[in-house]
Amino acid sequence: MSISAPARSSGARPYNDQPACNFALPRPRQRNIRRLYGAKTELMELVWSDWCPLAGAGRDRRLPKSPGLYRIRRIDTQQLLYIGQTGRSLRQRLGSLGGVYTTAMPYNDPHTVGPALWALRQDDQCDFEVSVAELEGSTRSRLEHECVEISMHRLHYGHSPAFNFGRMPSGWLKSSSNNARLVAAGKRFRGYRDPNAVAVPHAPPPRTLHDDPCATEWMQFPWKPVSASPPHGISTGVYRARLPGQAGLVYIGQGLVAQRIAGHNAKSKNELHRQQSHFSADLIWEWVDLDGTHRTQLLEIENDLIASHIATQGSAPSAQFLG
Repeated sequence: MSISAPARSSGARPYNDQPACNFALPRPRQRNIRRLYGAKTELMELVWSDWCPLAGAGRDRRLPKSPGLYRIRRIDTQQLLYIGQTGRSLRQRLGSLGGVYTTAMPYNDPHTVGPALWALRQDDQCDFEVSVAELEGSTRSRLEHECVEISMHRLHYGHSPAFNFGRMPSGWLKSSSNNARLVAAGKRFRGYRDPNAVAVPHAPPPRTLHDDPCATEWMQFPWKPVSASPPHGISTGVYRARLPGQAGLVYIGQGLVAQRIAGHNAKSKNELHRQQSHFSADLIWEWVDLDGTHRTQLLEIENDLIASHIATQGSAPSAQFLG
């Protein structure tokens, strides 16, 4: 199945039937989360700060030392480039992007968006600013908020923030990570210009997030049971796990479907794993064949599916974001 034109049911809702999110507002703002996602949602309302320069963010006392979400945009065009979250200091996390302003492309860590921002500066001589929203609580809660923020951007603008999901500007190869294992193997490297490197196209956004996550055509994809149509060893796509008779899901994933499901089933035998009780139940596994779809696009689709679950069920699937 090609994701460039996913099957749309004749009764699907029009594209922009959800309230839009404007990520370019320069002042702190609140959104009525319950109005956007329904009265059942457990998400808290976010209050976004003023925009501050990314340069020197690690020393900017306007940025809090608490956990939360953050956004990065170009100053000149106000194009949103990245949405992220951190369980540590927001100031420290944004300060880890200091490599964006050095002479060599930074590695993929301590921050995965660093190489893309650095490359964009080389191409366009642009600069960046950040806005943050403090959010105490669990990692799961922050990941739910991050997921919803990204999908709402996709719904409103028709694409993801430019550099989420590991994207780079066209014409650039991303740096490797920076760890002792790569150094020892001689595989650590700085990114560089590559005329053959083309940015991965964005997966088409859904028409709506408000759709039944147990439906056979949820989000306009044809879901089929693993028991009747088992994936081959190299079958790539998205999948879901659910309990019979339950309105919500247990898990949503993407990748090599058979391999990933086998991994989840293995966790059911590990009593020390946080997901053990979830995957040891008598689950129904279903999947969508998206053979040939780039991993970046699979991540976008997975993100939208999780956001849809939050919109209709009030939270992510029960085993999601437990790791």
